Amino acid sequence: MRPFIIILFSILPTILFGQLSIDTTRIKSQRITDTTDQAFYGVSKGLTPLAKSENYLEIRMSVFYAPVGGFEDRIITYDGKNWGATLIKSSLNLYDTTATTITKLNPKHSYTYIIQQLADIGLFNLPSQHELNKPNRVFDGNMYSIAYKVGNRFRQLTFDNPTIYKKLYRKTKAFKKYEDLVDVFYSGFDKQ
Repeated sequence: MRPFIIILFSILPTILFGQLSIDTTRIKSQRITDTTDQAFYGVSKGLTPLAKSENYLEIRMSVFYAPVGGFEDRIITYDGKNWGATLIKSSLNLYDTTATTITKLNPKHSYTYIIQQLADIGLFNLPSQHELNKPNRVFDGNMYSIAYKVGNRFRQLTFDNPTIYKKLYRKTKAFKKYEDLVDVFYSGFDKQ
C-alpha cells in the first residue's frame, strides 16, 4: 500500500494538459488574493481581472510602447477543456487607447507545444528584470509584463527592451530568455 501512496503524492503537483505536464512545485508564484490584480492592470483594457478569471491556465503578455503609447496584449487561455488565444491591440497614440482591436489567434503548433516552449525557456521561474540588479540604461522602447495564473497560483514577470539589454549584459542569460519568451508569443501564432 505504501508504494501506491508515494506514487500518488509524487504526481499530484504535476498538471497535465494532453501530453504536456507542468511541475507546479517549480512554479515561482504567489497565491491569488483580492489584491493580486494590483500588479497587473488588465482591467483598464476591458479584461477580466486575472484573479477572477475562470480559466485554469491563463497567460497574458502585455507590451507598452514608450514613449509614443499604445499597447498590445497576447492572451493564452485554457479552461480545462478548451484552449484559446487572443490579441488585443490599441492604436499607437499616447492619448487615444480607445481605438482597440480584438483578434482571435491560431497557434502554428499545438497549444501544449507552445506552453512547453514557454516553460522550457523559463516563464514559470525566471526573475523579473528588477531582480537582476542591473542598472537601467534604456528609458523608452518596449516594456513587457507577462502575468500568468495556473490554478490558484499567480505571478507577474516584468522586463523591457530585452534585445538591447542582451547586448549590454552579455553574461546575463535572462535577457536572452526574455527575448525568447516574446518570440514565442509572436512567432507561435497566426491571426484568424
